[in-house]
Amino acid sequence: MYRKYTSEEKLNIVEGYLNGLFSLEEKAHKLGYEAAPGCFKRWVRQYQEQGAEGFLCSAGNKSYTAEFKTIVVEEYLSGKGSAVDLAAKHKISTAVVLLHWVSLYNANRKLKDYNPKR
Repeated sequence: MYRKYTSEEKLNIVEGYLNGLFSLEEKAHKLGYEAAPGCFKRWVRQYQEQGAEGFLCSAGNKSYTAEFKTIVVEEYLSGKGSAVDLAAKHKISTAVVLLHWVSLYNANRKLKDYNPKR
């Protein structure tokens, strides 16, 4: 079952793992969340790219220009990183967002500017 973790919980899990206190699989098992190791790995990448700030909740959706989306999609398609790595590097909320852009790009659909404040 899905469980939302606070920024503090995410930070404790990542720092515990990086300090060698437990493996991500052990932590997931202990929390009773067997599907979590992949999620925890994403948090580790996010922490390595952005530090503890990467876990802070944003106030609303982020703005992305069409140019930015195209640059990141082309990085992904040229093999410069996995979707998870590039999402962390470019401060995109999740890899799913990037993969959606890739899908649109591959279907020859225009990537549009997005500004949630409109």
